[in-house]
Amino acid sequence: PPHAEAGPAQSICGTTGQLSADTIGSGIVNAWWSSSVPGIIINYTGSDSIPWNPNIDASNISSFFVNSQHAVWFYWNAQNGANCNSVDSTLVTFYEIPSANAGIDTSVCGKSYDLEGAWSIVNHSGIWSTFSAPPGGVANFIPPNSPSGTVTVTQYGTYYFIWKEMNFGNNICFTRDTVKVEFKTVPMPDAGVDVSVCGKFAYICAIPSVAGGQWSCPTGGVAYYDAAIDSIIHDVPSNQNLPCTWIRYSSENDTVTMYWSEFNGLCNGYDSVNVYFGSIQPAIQLVNPTDTTVCGPVCTFLNAQQPEYGTGYWIDTVQNTIFTPSPTNPSATATINTGGVSYYGWHHFYWITQNGDCRDTSSLAPVLFIENPVANAGPNYWPGLFGTNHHIKTDTVCGLNYQMAAVPSVGNGIWYSLDPTNVHFVTGDTTSTTVYNDSLYLTCTGCYTVFNTTGDKFREFIWQENNQGCVNSDTLRLYFAPHPSGAFTTTMPQCRHDSSMIIAHTYPIPNDVDYGITNFNWQYTGGILDTAIHNAGVSDTIYVTWPTGEQHTVTLITTNTWNCSSGIVTEQVIEPAPFKPNKTIDNASCMNCNGVITLSTSYITPSHDTLTNYYTFNWTDSIFGNSPALTQDSLCPFTSYGVIVNGESQSIDATPGTVCHDSILIYVNDTGEVTAQFDTLSLEQHSAAPYGVQFINTTIGGRRYSWRIYDETGELIYTSTLEAPPYTFTDEGCYQIVLIAESKWGCKDTTVFNPLCVDAEPVLEVPNSF
Repeated sequence: PPHAEAGPAQSICGTTGQLSADTIGSGIVNAWWSSSVPGIIINYTGSDSIPWNPNIDASNISSFFVNSQHAVWFYWNAQNGANCNSVDSTLVTFYEIPSANAGIDTSVCGKSYDLEGAWSIVNHSGIWSTFSAPPGGVANFIPPNSPSGTVTVTQYGTYYFIWKEMNFGNNICFTRDTVKVEFKTVPMPDAGVDVSVCGKFAYICAIPSVAGGQWSCPTGGVAYYDAAIDSIIHDVPSNQNLPCTWIRYSSENDTVTMYWSEFNGLCNGYDSVNVYFGSIQPAIQLVNPTDTTVCGPVCTFLNAQQPEYGTGYWIDTVQNTIFTPSPTNPSATATINTGGVSYYGWHHFYWITQNGDCRDTSSLAPVLFIENPVANAGPNYWPGLFGTNHHIKTDTVCGLNYQMAAVPSVGNGIWYSLDPTNVHFVTGDTTSTTVYNDSLYLTCTGCYTVFNTTGDKFREFIWQENNQGCVNSDTLRLYFAPHPSGAFTTTMPQCRHDSSMIIAHTYPIPNDVDYGITNFNWQYTGGILDTAIHNAGVSDTIYVTWPTGEQHTVTLITTNTWNCSSGIVTEQVIEPAPFKPNKTIDNASCMNCNGVITLSTSYITPSHDTLTNYYTFNWTDSIFGNSPALTQDSLCPFTSYGVIVNGESQSIDATPGTVCHDSILIYVNDTGEVTAQFDTLSLEQHSAAPYGVQFINTTIGGRRYSWRIYDETGELIYTSTLEAPPYTFTDEGCYQIVLIAESKWGCKDTTVFNPLCVDAEPVLEVPNSF
């Protein structure tokens, strides 16, 4: 069979094209084309006998394109000389060519235009672009792929825009269309700011954006003038076309809206201004002429007539005054500034009416602001002590004198009492005083208010301040309480160094200075508080013992329930006199234990009466075995012997018959003691003979002396009875020196110095020179 090759597949923009079969070496002698779509014209116009490249045309087929394209199969039917046949096919896709439509040329007002292009085929795509623009002009398409989007430009002028529509299936199938758009300036005049005028004339002035504008008033009633003169010769209707002109409105207290309109042949624009034609509204202040003084920074009596038209407002010629709820309230409250700068004094208030540009000022409403004194009767303030919103001060006075302590603010102040009985102030000695810190005293004796069983337990005093008629008062309540006496009594201990009962003065009924004592500050140096007293600070009675001493100082400060204290009160506790029985002492002699003590049982009273058998005794030394004997002998010298003396108490506060026991010591001396001694430091060992010595006697208690010197064999070689004899050692050797001393009572003592060595006399040798 022949070789049939219909050629490659094709994509065609439109409805016409050309097929191209390959016949080289095919062996074809006869061939023809057919298609899968009836009605397509296949026309071969070539000179070859085989129609290998005919033209194809589908334009005569109605509704040929489906979704803007149509795929058609073309068949190449081949036959060789043996009548053998073969067929090949090729696919040709026809794509519909769009007919781009950018819309009609136009002019627009402003820099934005809604494009009016349109799609021409079903399966489409497209894009806008700028062909030409004024200098500096840039176009922005939103969206750029829609024929009916919006374009915005940066400069006024003429722009040429290209709309390119493509077949979405094959974008080389497209067409373009151009549209001309002239963007014209939109007039944007400025009619000026709203204005209020006083009367029937107003001057209005617009700022044109293009030439050829005009004023209008839709509500009517406005005439145009060349001056604010109510005369027909100044009534110029043509001034309606001037940006700046006078207008006259026949009514007052009304607002007119004026429009300034501009047109540039295509675009128009306008702006409006409101003009209020006002009339003068009388400003009338209604403040009562008698209300000219204010105590404090707040004035509440301002009053004025509200205007029929427009508004009114208060002003103060002194700065920083605040009007509440607002200055436009005819009955506003005026509050002056009370900061670092004093704004007290005269203030001049005026009520101002404003109706458009029409203003009127009322007559003067003068107000004198006087600083209100703030009376403060003193620093002792406890909020809520006397109820809510009470500022009563209070203090407790210990005694009947008090230093007032008001805190002055402004103006003049005075202290006084609603009940001046017994009240006196130091300054002027009167019942009132202008001295803020004057001293107060009550002239009564013992009139302590805290003792009152009926009525108030305080006295009230008023501190009142007056500043040019502005008065303020504060109250001070003083509770007068006594200073306790601090007095107390002491008892003499029953026996020496027993406890003393010490009792503070207190009183159970509220009519004595020692009533209501709550604290006792006892001081008892060196004393020991009885363990039965757990807290001496709250005890009016204490028991104190002093282990030593004859007289003891006790001090007391008492404090009562009103925290008033006594001064320091001092009393003495005196121990009972020690037992001093008569006794006879025979001292020992010559350091022998031959002393004798004899005790007497009699007691001689302060009135020199003798009471026999008053004392008994117990000797405490172990050698006596607690003996009650009155006499003890064989007592050694320089020794103290203990004795317990038993006897009836000599304390004035003791219970009769109380027996006390005192310990005493009795010292036994020596009457004949002698201590033999001499200076041995002056003796020099190994001095050469002859060695002379002057003995120095340092004996204590000596009357007679015996010196003795023995050689080293024990032989007595020298004696002397001089107190301090001299002696010369002529021979070498070691010697013993003995001193025997005797007191005037015949007592003797001996001291021995041994040895004192003396060297031989040196031999002088003379050298022989021959």
